[in-house]
Amino acid sequence: MIPRPPRSTLFPYQTLFRSPKSEYERGAEIKSFDTAFESKVMEISDGKLSLELGEEPVYLEVKVKNPLKRRPRKDEEDSPFGIHDVAGYSEELSELNVGWARYDARQAAVWDLIEPVEGQFDWGYHDKVYSEMYRKGINLLVIFKSINRWDGNIVASGVNKGVKLPNDLDSYCRFLAETVERYDGDGIDDAAGSPVVRYWQIENEPDIFWKDTPEHYARLLKAAYRTIKKADSKAQVVIGAIAGKKGVKFFESVLKHLQSIRDKPSDRFFDVFDLHWNQIQQMYYSLDDYLSLLRAMLD
Repeated sequence: MIPRPPRSTLFPYQTLFRSPKSEYERGAEIKSFDTAFESKVMEISDGKLSLELGEEPVYLEVKVKNPLKRRPRKDEEDSPFGIHDVAGYSEELSELNVGWARYDARQAAVWDLIEPVEGQFDWGYHDKVYSEMYRKGINLLVIFKSINRWDGNIVASGVNKGVKLPNDLDSYCRFLAETVERYDGDGIDDAAGSPVVRYWQIENEPDIFWKDTPEHYARLLKAAYRTIKKADSKAQVVIGAIAGKKGVKFFESVLKHLQSIRDKPSDRFFDVFDLHWNQIQQMYYSLDDYLSLLRAMLD
């Protein structure tokens, strides 16, 4: 099977056409990929490439001929291009002009991973991941995940696993404060190299994975917001992303409860609202309808 080269009116593409050399009879004789194949560059015009094929297999590599140059760091916060859960930096991110990385899963600030024993912190993995991306000029949006075995706030297991409000909310907030301080770049108790994380999200898709009440999520968000802002006044707090239209009722309840637990009318408990939109959702409703519904909810 030969993949169809991408069509683009922005960049010229080229293909590296490789066919196997005839002098090798056994795979064990091949010492490197480059010596095993005859290679030639073929230009792609208007997304089309013509080839005459015989019985021998061929291998195609499609590359952008003149990839975009990377923006300076000062502009990257305005970049619309981001990536989710990449474990480390690669040059492909620069070619795509990626300015953001959002960390869920293993790369997220998971309470259970960073503080596996109460009062004992293991920063090694997260220091490495955040420092590498920061050095390359990638802005980080890191999710705080409150799941923790010694706190006992895990609900169910397997595909239905989720969390509830931490039993020890004070310990959770101490974990938040330690983490934000480590990655605020102020030179005090920082990770080596002072990598900076400015955007912190409180859980992911709580309308799915939060196995507790909307009111308890609102309590978590309020506590997290105040803790994060105290540790780093420049930090931005992102409410847990809404997974889809079915989550509107959950978020309406969260917002209503946030209003009721304010200490004064000007209190706020998140800086950024996050919504998720995917191809499956397009089958049932339009993005415009979804956005209108969310704007009405936030107003």
